Amino acid sequence: MLHFLTPIAFSGLALALPILLLYLLKLRRSEIPVSSNFLWQQVLQDAEANAPWQRLRRNFLLFLQLLLLAALVFTLARPYTIVPAVSSGKLALLIDASASMNATDAAEGTRMAAAKQQALAIIDTMNAGDRVMLVRVASLAEIILPYSNHRDQLRSAISSLTAGAGTADWQSALALATADRHSETAAERIVILSDGGFGEISALPGGQDIEWEYIPIGNSAENVAISQLATRSLGAERPQLFASLTNYGQQDAERILSLWLDENLHHSERISIAAGSAQPFLYELPSHEHQELELRLTVPLAAQTPDHFPADDRAYAATGNSSAARALLISQNSDGSDRNIFLERAISSIPGWEVLRGNPSLGIPSLITDLTVLDGWLPEEGLPEGDLLLIQPPRSTPLFERGEAVAIHAPLRADEQHPITQFVDLSNVSLLTAQEFTPLFDWAQTIIWADSVPLLLAGEQQNRRIALLTFDLQDSDLPLWIAWPILVANLLEWFRWGDLADAEHLNRGELALFSAPLAADTARITGPDGDLQLLPVTSPTVAFQDTESTGLYRLEWLAGEQVIRSDAFAINSFQPQESDIRPREAVQFGDITLSQSETDALGQREWWSIAATIALVLLVGEWWLYHHRNRLPKRVPAGAPPSLRQRIFPGSAR
Repeated sequence: MLHFLTPIAFSGLALALPILLLYLLKLRRSEIPVSSNFLWQQVLQDAEANAPWQRLRRNFLLFLQLLLLAALVFTLARPYTIVPAVSSGKLALLIDASASMNATDAAEGTRMAAAKQQALAIIDTMNAGDRVMLVRVASLAEIILPYSNHRDQLRSAISSLTAGAGTADWQSALALATADRHSETAAERIVILSDGGFGEISALPGGQDIEWEYIPIGNSAENVAISQLATRSLGAERPQLFASLTNYGQQDAERILSLWLDENLHHSERISIAAGSAQPFLYELPSHEHQELELRLTVPLAAQTPDHFPADDRAYAATGNSSAARALLISQNSDGSDRNIFLERAISSIPGWEVLRGNPSLGIPSLITDLTVLDGWLPEEGLPEGDLLLIQPPRSTPLFERGEAVAIHAPLRADEQHPITQFVDLSNVSLLTAQEFTPLFDWAQTIIWADSVPLLLAGEQQNRRIALLTFDLQDSDLPLWIAWPILVANLLEWFRWGDLADAEHLNRGELALFSAPLAADTARITGPDGDLQLLPVTSPTVAFQDTESTGLYRLEWLAGEQVIRSDAFAINSFQPQESDIRPREAVQFGDITLSQSETDALGQREWWSIAATIALVLLVGEWWLYHHRNRLPKRVPAGAPPSLRQRIFPGSAR
C-alpha cells in the first residue's frame, strides 16, 4: 500500500486551474501592416473572434503540462511503501574492508561492491527517525560517518568505501561500535557486512541489550595462492627458492607457475593442486647475480576452476641486490690465540657480507660497520655501539650476568617460529658444555636451548639487535652440519633488516621497520611504480608505512648526498586469512553464533526519485514540443507542388 510523508503537497494540484484558464483566455494579437492579407486567412479568422474566452480544444501541450504538475506534486508528497527492514532506531553498520573483499565472485563485480549494495539497501529502508553510524573495518577500524539520518550523506559515504590490502581489525571495530553503552548515542543494533574472515574473537563485547546480525558476502571459495616464498643461500652454493602454493577452493585446480628473474622468464611449468591442500615448490637458482625474483600463477585458458582473488597470484623476493654489509670480527681464546675459523668462513660465504678482522690487543677500531662479532673476547671500555653478536663472553656485562659452565646431555631444541631458526635442523647436533648467562632487563628471548639451559639468546636493547651464543663452537659439532651455515645466514639477515622479522615476509599494508646504519641521515625508498620517498633518520629505527603495493622496493641509505648502503625488500600478500576467501554463512564468537536472520523491523522505501525522474522527462518533452510548434516556417522552394505549399501555409491559394 502506498503512503505519503507530506500529503499536504497534494494541495499543489490546485495549480491545474490557472493552467486551464491560460488555455481558455483569448490571445491578443499585435497588428502589423502587410502588403496583402491573401495568405493570412487563418489570422483573419482568429481576428474575427471578439469574445474574451475561447472554446477549450484538444491540446497535447496542455496534457503534458498537467502530467508534469501531477508528477511534481507526487514527488513533493514523498510516496513510500512499508517494507521489511534490517533495523529501526540506532544502527551501527560495520562494513568489511579487508583484502578478501576485493574477490571477484560477486555479481556486482567485487565483494566490496556487493557489500556497498547491501548497505545502500539498508539506507533505503530507513524510517524517518532512524540513525545509522558507518564503520569501515580494515587494518584500522574507523568511523566514516557518525550517527546520522541524512540519507544523502550516508549514501555518499557508502559509495566512497574501498577495500584495503590487509586484514581487518575486528576486535577494535566491535569495541568501537559498542563503546559508550550507557550514552544516548549507543547502538541498539549492530549489523556486520563481511565474508566472515574474522580471525580469533573469543566473545562479543557489549551488553545483552544489543541486537547483532551478520550478513554474509561472497559466493565462491575458489582461489589458489602463493602462500610462501623464500630464498636461501648456503655459503658458496647456488641459492635455492622455496615456495608453497595453496588451493583454498573446493575443486582441484590447474595453474601455470612461472619464475621471472630480472624481468625475464626463466622457468615455467603446469601444475595441479588438489582442493584444500598445499604443494611445495623447490627450485635452484642459476647464480647470485640475479637481483629481482618474481613468481607468478596464471590460470590456463581451458581451466575449469576460476581464481577469484588475483592479489595473491604474484610473489616477489630480492636476491643478491644489496650492497655489501660489513661485519667486524674479533676472536680470541683465553690464552690469546685465534679462537676458530668457522665463524669467519661462515660469514664471508654469505653473499652481501664482508668480514673485517680486528685485533684484540688494539681494542675496537674506529670503523663504521653493520655488525660487531665478539668471539670469546670483550673490550675493557665496555660494549661497542650498534648490533652485536656475542659468543661465550668471558665475563658479565650490564646486559647479562655470566654463570657457571653446565654439561649438556639433552638434545637441542629451537623456537621454530623465530626467523633465526627457520630451516635449521638441530636434531643431530652434539654439545659438550655451555655457559649459564642470565639476561638483565628482559631484553632477550631464548631461541635455542637444551633442558633449561639457554644456548642462543636474541633480542633488542636500546634500538639495537643483540644475539648471545652461550657455548664455544669448538665444544660442539654444529659447524660440521648443514644447520651451521643456515643458522649464520638467518642471523645475518635478522641483524641486517633490523626490526623486520624477515624481509621476505612483509605483507601489504604492514608497517616496515629498518635499522639505519650509524652514518646515515636519510633513507631513500623507491617503490615498484618508481615513486621516491625520503625519510629522515632521526632514530636508529626508520619506519615505512606506504606498503599498499606488492613488488620490490629499493632502499638506499644516504649520508649527505652519498649512498653508503643499498638494500632491497619485497612486499607480498602472504595472508592466509585473506587468501581463504571461503564465505561463511555463519560465524562463531565464543558461545554466540551470528547469521543472517529474518527481522520483524519495518522500514520505509521511498519512491519520490522515480516520480522526479518522470517529471524531468515530461519537462524536457514539453519544452521541445513548445519550441517545435513555434518555429518559423521554412521558405517553400520554387517549383514545389501546391500540396506542399498548402501544408506549410494553410489556406493559401493554389
